[in-house]
Amino acid sequence: MLTANHCGPATTTIFMFNYESPGCPNVDGPTNQTVAGCTQIFNSSASDVYLVRMNSAAPLAYNPYFSGWNANDVASTSSVCIHHPSGDIKKITFDNNAPQSNTWSGTPANSHWRILAWDDGTTEPGSSGSPLFDQNHRITGQLHGGTASCSNNIDDYFGKFSLSMTNGLRAHLDPTNSGVMTLDGFDPQAGGFVSGIVITEENTGIPDATVQVIGESNSATTNIAGQFIIPLPDGVTYDLAISKFGYQSDTLFGVTITEGDTTYVVSQLIALPIITVLNEDFETGAPGWTHSSAGGTWVDDWHISTERAHTTTHSYKCGSTTTGTYQALNDARLLSPVLNNLPASASLTFWMGMEGEVSAAFPDSAYDGGILEIAMNGGAFTQVTPTGGYTETFRILRGGGNPVTGPMPGLPCWSDSVPAWAQRTVDLSAYAGSNVQLRFRFGSDAAGNKEGWYLDDILVQAVGELSTVTIPEELTIFVDGEDVMLRWLADENPMYRVYTSTDVNDPLQTLVDETDQNSYTIVGGATADSQRYYTVVGYQP
Repeated sequence: MLTANHCGPATTTIFMFNYESPGCPNVDGPTNQTVAGCTQIFNSSASDVYLVRMNSAAPLAYNPYFSGWNANDVASTSSVCIHHPSGDIKKITFDNNAPQSNTWSGTPANSHWRILAWDDGTTEPGSSGSPLFDQNHRITGQLHGGTASCSNNIDDYFGKFSLSMTNGLRAHLDPTNSGVMTLDGFDPQAGGFVSGIVITEENTGIPDATVQVIGESNSATTNIAGQFIIPLPDGVTYDLAISKFGYQSDTLFGVTITEGDTTYVVSQLIALPIITVLNEDFETGAPGWTHSSAGGTWVDDWHISTERAHTTTHSYKCGSTTTGTYQALNDARLLSPVLNNLPASASLTFWMGMEGEVSAAFPDSAYDGGILEIAMNGGAFTQVTPTGGYTETFRILRGGGNPVTGPMPGLPCWSDSVPAWAQRTVDLSAYAGSNVQLRFRFGSDAAGNKEGWYLDDILVQAVGELSTVTIPEELTIFVDGEDVMLRWLADENPMYRVYTSTDVNDPLQTLVDETDQNSYTIVGGATADSQRYYTVVGYQP
C-alpha cells in the first residue's frame, strides 16, 4: 500500500476498500470491507513516500486491483488523482495538462510533480497520500500538499515516484533489480503476464523500446537490458507491436496468456540507417545560426553562454550575459540554418532550461516565455506543437483588465521554472521534402523579469530505408606473396563483410572485416594454413 510519508500509517491502521458511492450522487459507501494492520516497508521524506505491507491480503471478494507504476522522470501528458478528500467517499480529479517538475519546501530540487490547476474536480486536506496516475493509468507520485480545496482548484504537489524508486523503493517493487521502468496494473482475479526481451541482430538488448499491445492501452518500455513485462487478462490471444526510433518495427502475433502464468517472447529489431540533418551543441560558435529582435522597441537577448549547459560547456541563452535577468520587452528570435529537403519521418529533439514569469493567480498562464516556430520553403513562420504540448499559455489581459505588453498574447508557451534540463521532442514528418527553418522565439512583457531560456543539443534526425542486399558476383581470390587478395564485381550493396573459414560447411566461421570497396587484402593471410575458404556477403549497416 503506497501513501505519503507525512501520513505515516500506524501498525494498527485499518484499510477500507470500495468506500465509494454507487453513482454520481454523494451517497455513503460500504464500510465493512476492511483489512487490519500493516508493516512498514519503506519511507522517504525526499519524495514524501511511505510503503506498507498489509498484514493480510485483500480478499478477492473486495475486487482488489494492483496499480501499475511509471519510474521515468518524464512528465505525463495528463494526470488523474483518485482520493478521499477529508475522509469522504472516493473522488476522481482530472488535469488535462502536463505536470511541472518542481520542489516542495525542504525537499531536493525537482522532487515533486506540480499540478498547476485541476480541469475537473479538486483535492482537499485529507487527500494526502493519494496516487497521481499518468495517461497510461500508472502511478507517477503521491499527494504531498498544496493549496487546492473546494473553493480553489490550483497548486498541488505530488512526490515523484521516480525519485522514490531511486532512493530505495525499487528494492521492494523490483527486488531482482531488472531495471524495468514501467509496469501496468494487474487484476489478480483474471490474468497472467507476457514477458520478454527485445534484441538487436547481434543479440544484445535494446533499451527504451516500446512494446504495445495492439488494440489495447497496455504497453511497456524495455529496461537497459532490453527486458519488459506486461500483465494482461488471460484466455485471450494478443498481438504485440515493438518499436524504437532507428529500428525496423516488429510485430509478434498470437501471444496467448494463461491464468497465473508468464508467456515469454523474443523480438529482434533490425537497425536502420540514421540520417542526421542537424546536430548542434553550440561548442564551436554555432555556424549558420542567427538571432534578432522583431524591431522597433523590441529587444533581443539571445547569445551563446557558458553559464549553463546540458553537455560540455556552451548553450544558447535568451537572458542576461551575466547572472542577472532578461530585459523587458523581448521579442527575440533565434534562427537555425535552413534544413534542405527534410527527409521523411524527421524528428527534432532539444534540451532546454527555463525561468519565466507566470501569473501568481493563474499559474498555468504566463507573461514571459518561449515558443518554437517553423518556416517552410521560405514562407511565414508558424508555431509548432511539441510532443506532450506546451506547459503554459501567454496571458491576454493583466491586472485591471488591461492588455498584456508581451508580444505573443494567447499563444501556448513554455515558461515558469525548469531548473533542470528537460528534453523536448517535435515530429517534423509533416514537412518531408521541404526546406525548413526553425525559430526559437522568446517574449517578455514590461516587468517581472526572470533568468530566461537556455537551449542545447539540438538534433534533427530521420530514419532511412534498408537498402537491398544482394550476393556479390565473380569473387576472385589470389595470393600475392604472403597476402590474400579478394576482388568482386561492384554492385548496389552499401557495404560488404569478408569471412574466412577452415571448414567448407561453416563458411561464416570468422568475420575478417567490413568494407565499402569491391576489393580487400588480408595482409599475411597466406601464411597461416595450407587451405582456407573465403566468403564475401552484402551488408546493410
